[in-house]
Amino acid sequence: MKTKLKNAVILGCLMLASVTQAQDVIQTTSEINAQATITRGNIDNVLARMAESRPNSQFRATDYHAQNSEFQSKLEAALVKFEDTLTKDIFAKAAFWMDQYNSVYASNEFSPEQKAILLTQRMENLKNQFKTLSTEYQAAVNKVYGLVPNFDLALNYSKTTSKRICAETDSDSVSVFYSSAGKTVGAKAKIAVNAYDHDDNDYLDIILDGNLFQQRLYNGQSRSWVSFDSQIICKKRYTTVIDFSKMIEAFPNLSSGLNSQLYPKVYPAIKGKCRSSICLGLRSGDMVNLLTQVKTKIDRNISMKLASGQQVVLVSANADLKLIQSLLVRTDYPETLPFDL
Repeated sequence: MKTKLKNAVILGCLMLASVTQAQDVIQTTSEINAQATITRGNIDNVLARMAESRPNSQFRATDYHAQNSEFQSKLEAALVKFEDTLTKDIFAKAAFWMDQYNSVYASNEFSPEQKAILLTQRMENLKNQFKTLSTEYQAAVNKVYGLVPNFDLALNYSKTTSKRICAETDSDSVSVFYSSAGKTVGAKAKIAVNAYDHDDNDYLDIILDGNLFQQRLYNGQSRSWVSFDSQIICKKRYTTVIDFSKMIEAFPNLSSGLNSQLYPKVYPAIKGKCRSSICLGLRSGDMVNLLTQVKTKIDRNISMKLASGQQVVLVSANADLKLIQSLLVRTDYPETLPFDL
């Protein structure tokens, strides 16, 4: 009964508090306006940086110019859409939930105990709402990234967990492939893994499509994706734990091999309407520049300060661009093109 009465009092106080919200509205509006101003400035900066990349007039890049104006128009339209989504939709929702918290914080209608309970509840709800808003924010950012073909390519594995391999007793294999928008794209490969002992030294074999890459293990000291149990439970010395998710990073030449398989698959989208190598180089350069600008100025965490001094955050997409950038800078085109027109 006391609990029900206590909740009823809190609810009644909340209804009274909703009438006087001037202070919390000012706090919320100030934060939203500040972030909207930063967003507008960053968008202007991206457009200015992209406009600076003009090709040398000595190049006969008519095929580049023919599609570059369309590329610039799409960029401007995408950034306008991004700003509208962020300021008119996501920020508006964020302001509503921030006001819910700030109104309680600024109110004098509650006892310290009541306010503490309500603020805890409001903060929990605020964090949950910002998780949802972060998903919407990330989708908006990814649409800008989407101006670059296949920007969302990712390296994936048929097994995501580590595998224990005892020297001389076990081996395992894992399929490696690229995915985009949840679908498998382009290259696939099979990595065979085998740990064994030879002449009192442990070795790890990585075999990609018949190519052997051998890693010697010196007394437990190895690359980041290999670790050892302290217990001696194998026929020889170690239980090798292979983290498949880091394998490609540990062997860049494996990544390069997969990229070479993948490049012909994504090349047509990168090429666009180019008929010359200078056009393709300029177009790829624009894409790399755009990815860099979006990564540094658009794809950012947005922190909002509450009346209490605490902060809530819209979490960015934090896109991993290494793969698509490595493809964009390749010059081993799968066809022969004239230098210019």
